Amino acid sequence: MSGRPWSDVINGGRWASGLPLWVEDGCEYSWRHVSAVADRIREQIPPQSRVVQVSAGSKVGYFAAQLAVWRLGRIFVTDDGSLSAEQNGQVGADTVVSVPSDVEARIDYDQIRKPAPDEAHFPTGIAAVNFTSGSTGARKAVAVTAKNLLATWADPSLSTARVGHASASFAQPAFDGWWFDTWRTVTEGGTVVCLPGVNDDVFAWPDLARRYNIGRVLLPAAVLSTLLDAAPECLVGFPTIFSGGEAFGTTVVSRAAEAGLPGRFVNLYGPTEATFATHRYDVGQGDADGPIPIGRPLSSVQQLLRPLDDQPEHFELVVKGPTVCAGYVDDGRLTTRFLDQDGHPSYSTGDLVTVAPTGDLVFVGRRDRQVKVNGHRIDAGQLERHVLTVPGVSACRLLQRDHVTVAFVVLLDRQPHARTPTDDLLNVVRSYSAAIHVQLVDNLPLRGGGKVDEGALFETYNTTV
Repeated sequence: MSGRPWSDVINGGRWASGLPLWVEDGCEYSWRHVSAVADRIREQIPPQSRVVQVSAGSKVGYFAAQLAVWRLGRIFVTDDGSLSAEQNGQVGADTVVSVPSDVEARIDYDQIRKPAPDEAHFPTGIAAVNFTSGSTGARKAVAVTAKNLLATWADPSLSTARVGHASASFAQPAFDGWWFDTWRTVTEGGTVVCLPGVNDDVFAWPDLARRYNIGRVLLPAAVLSTLLDAAPECLVGFPTIFSGGEAFGTTVVSRAAEAGLPGRFVNLYGPTEATFATHRYDVGQGDADGPIPIGRPLSSVQQLLRPLDDQPEHFELVVKGPTVCAGYVDDGRLTTRFLDQDGHPSYSTGDLVTVAPTGDLVFVGRRDRQVKVNGHRIDAGQLERHVLTVPGVSACRLLQRDHVTVAFVVLLDRQPHARTPTDDLLNVVRSYSAAIHVQLVDNLPLRGGGKVDEGALFETYNTTV
């Protein structure tokens, strides 16, 4: 797929088409209709605005608002209600726009501060500010450029041999999966079909997949694991299932085979600081016996494996190329830039990898996920992967709060009656430290973007001890 210029993406001739572009909650919106909504939103945005923060009652509202803000040449920020006042302050938005669920209804705006000069805070070319999930610490604001997005949308490594010309959308607008779910589909001239949430009506998914001939879906690894455990029939209609956000569990392969799912699975890896994804691995049946690799870099990405003096078998992964974002945003300005010593886009992920004999990278943990238990350092990711080798285990997350360390474990087949850890499970955990508590839980609570909500998870320990 050849890349398209930015002006063509947001203003090209397709926006006059009457063909369906967007499907949500039983409604179809044509390209022309979405473009008209975007123009209505654009008329409400003060022309002197620089950074526009948008809240909307629907996904199509967020999408149309993005189109409106970009047509004005402004910077878009999603307000999904999850950001604190401090995080909103990081962005420094000058205008707030509210788009109701009914995109034909009145659109409100409020100018909350004097806009900064174009170049005083943000360089030319920044299109959006995304927030990291916060899974490795406080959520950080990341400046995404138009060039970052174009490189992501044009990368052939993210293409699939799709059956249809529609893609399912599960990602929320505040998370980086949105760029793949929606805008990449738009650049391909396809139709975006929004899926009901996991807590809404997942059993409607197969019908939507058949009706619109959906070729792909992107699901967080934790969501995929939950569905394979509880309702695998909901995944039958998707030829290609992309997954990421968390480590891809080996049990996914065996459980998919047991459920008779015909689709193929693709493990994606990539930090928000690199727009969306940087590595891809096509999962096969032979991967049920070992850790699932994150694979090899996408066509637009270069990787650097930085040796570690204290861990000679591991490397820190550094990614380079046009999808690496501009940098972090704080106090309404671009602060930390993602550049190497030669001034080229580069980001040190903090993730540790090994190289498999095939040349694929295998994620082994993070430099900042080591915990100290009774004076001994333990790699949380290593323990979690080890626990997943215990028969009957579906998921594991090791957390530490106030010097209390707990391994939260989910069993296969949703066994709520099982409240006592097996000897095999206890032996694996105690091989790391006898001071680690083990707690069985029915599931790992998820954030809006599909990553594990560690705060809520640890609360389950606090309320049962």
